[in-house]
Amino acid sequence: LERFLAREAKDNISQAMYPLLDAGVPVQLGALGDPFDDLELHSGWAKKAIPLFIKYGVPVRISTKGAKALQRPDYLKLLEANPAQFWFAFSIISNSDDLISKIDINAPNTTERLKAMKMVTSLGCHASLRFRPFIPGISDAYPGEPEAWRVLIERARESGAEAISFEYIFLMSVLTPRQKEMYRLMFKVINNPKFGDQWNSISDPKETCRRATREFKYEMTKNVRDTVHRLGMRFGISDPHFKEWNDTGCCCGMPEEGDPWFSRWS
Repeated sequence: LERFLAREAKDNISQAMYPLLDAGVPVQLGALGDPFDDLELHSGWAKKAIPLFIKYGVPVRISTKGAKALQRPDYLKLLEANPAQFWFAFSIISNSDDLISKIDINAPNTTERLKAMKMVTSLGCHASLRFRPFIPGISDAYPGEPEAWRVLIERARESGAEAISFEYIFLMSVLTPRQKEMYRLMFKVINNPKFGDQWNSISDPKETCRRATREFKYEMTKNVRDTVHRLGMRFGISDPHFKEWNDTGCCCGMPEEGDPWFSRWS
């Protein structure tokens, strides 16, 4: 990593990325895995990487469900050196600790993630709510909480989130045996074993990713956007049906100008 950040790597991929780094484009950490899950407590990789990103002045956007590592004083101390250089996008799809624990098995629950968000934003780090995939029956409402979606957004704002990234769930049209089992478990948690059939029935059968119709998702998406704006947050959306509703050109909610670290995204 240090050879790469020091512009010493000679491979073609690194050489292609150096102009982006020189232009100040943020690095995405956690695109294919969580850099702050419990494995980090054993490997210590991020603990070594954070000082390197600071040393070479590279802004880093981090996708995570992590909580334990991000609440530890030794990790928070590292971020204190330049907190504004780090953006934490916390993936949280339900306001319910119980429901999210049944879907995100062995991951921190909603309250723990929001606690971690509050701790990093209190240092001066950026944070956003990665409210995706938005799943009817777990993200919008559930017994006892008819507006769970709104409550979660408000809690994220109270924890320091400045933006949201939003997208409805999509279902794959062709499933592996493992995906079939995961879907079965998910539909059981949302108390609707027929969810897959119902979702596919309101989706374009030609789509590889079954996303339901724009009409079905319109009212809730608008409600989320209006709530985000009411709370003074930026609205980012990666759902292809509503790209024109983005506040900036970035579906992750990063600003287009005014921030020395995160206004030069690609």
